[in-house]
Amino acid sequence: MVSAVPECGGPGDLPAPRIVTDLAHGGRWTSLTAGGREWLWHRDEPRRAGVGPGDPFADAGGLEECVPTVRGTPDHGDAWSRPWRRAGEEESVDCPDFRLTRRVSAGAGRTVVDYRLTAAPGYRFLWAAHALLEVSGRARAVMTGG
Repeated sequence: MVSAVPECGGPGDLPAPRIVTDLAHGGRWTSLTAGGREWLWHRDEPRRAGVGPGDPFADAGGLEECVPTVRGTPDHGDAWSRPWRRAGEEESVDCPDFRLTRRVSAGAGRTVVDYRLTAAPGYRFLWAAHALLEVSGRARAVMTGG
C-alpha cells in the first residue's frame, strides 16, 4: 500500500511538502516533494520487495525509519523490513519489543510528522530518520535556529 499526504495551500499559496510512503515494504518514504522538485534519492533494488525480519539491509533509497538501532543488530533496525499498516491518520509497525506509530499532517505550507514509540517501561532505543537526499553539486544546506 502506498500512502500519500496531499499538498495543501499555505502562506503565499506555497504547497506543503508532500510525502509518499510504501507501507507494504517497511513504511519507507519513497517521495518527498517540495518547491517543485523531488528531494529523496532512490533506485531500483530488486531484493527490497522480498525482505523480511533479519534479512540484510536492501537499500532502495528514500527515507528509512531506523529503530531501535541503526548500526546494531538488526542492521538499520527492526522496522524497515516489516509491513506497516494504516488506521485513520496513523501509520504503524509492530516489532517484537515495540510499536512505532507516525502521523503525517499537512497544512499552512508545511508538513509535520509526529512519532510515538510504545514499549515496556525502560525500553532503550535509538531512532533515526535515515534519508538519502537527491542533491546536485551546487546544493547548500542552511539550517536556522528553532
